[in-house]
Amino acid sequence: MNSVPLTSKLFTLSILLVLGIEAIATVAGHNLNPNPLLRVGLLRLLETVALLWLLGVHISEVFTTVTKPGLLKEMRPVFAICLFMVIITFLFNHLEFELSPFIIRTDNTPKTFSAGLFVVSCLLSPLAEELFFRGVVYRFFRQYSFLAALVISSLLFASFHSADWTFPLVPLAGGVLAALVYERDNLLVSPVLVHMTGNILLLFVLNS
Repeated sequence: MNSVPLTSKLFTLSILLVLGIEAIATVAGHNLNPNPLLRVGLLRLLETVALLWLLGVHISEVFTTVTKPGLLKEMRPVFAICLFMVIITFLFNHLEFELSPFIIRTDNTPKTFSAGLFVVSCLLSPLAEELFFRGVVYRFFRQYSFLAALVISSLLFASFHSADWTFPLVPLAGGVLAALVYERDNLLVSPVLVHMTGNILLLFVLNS
């Protein structure tokens, strides 16, 4: 997907589209006070559909490539890194190391597992976020420089996952990892799998 540079017009439209959806969801959340999980799920679903349409990508193009020979085998080291980062997150949060505010905030993360939580956090959110951060942001800046694309997309991704002025190092590392596998494979499914794996592991740890 990143083999074709993203035009400035399409990049700008994608940014405005996502910001518009987020703004509408924020206003609706204040006025309607819907279930938070339902609101986030609908928001990510809407962003996914909108970005797929805007980028001219069919959903099957994202996932049919997972059958590429050897892809899952090649991803094993990446999955291992995801597991390592989740373990570090767990230790820093629960053992209260001094650097814990810089890793990831999990105080407000739902501790009760549900099918809805799994679908939203482990399926919809990774897909929508990877479409934007790698399919739009990384892809646009990659035409200028690999380093610029790596740094900008990863920092934005980490900032998106920050809370209370903390700087989450694990999401930053996850953003870098997702960008690297996207660069390596030229397949959007690779960062999506990385993101899904990390979220699934984190959800498992938080509910264990």
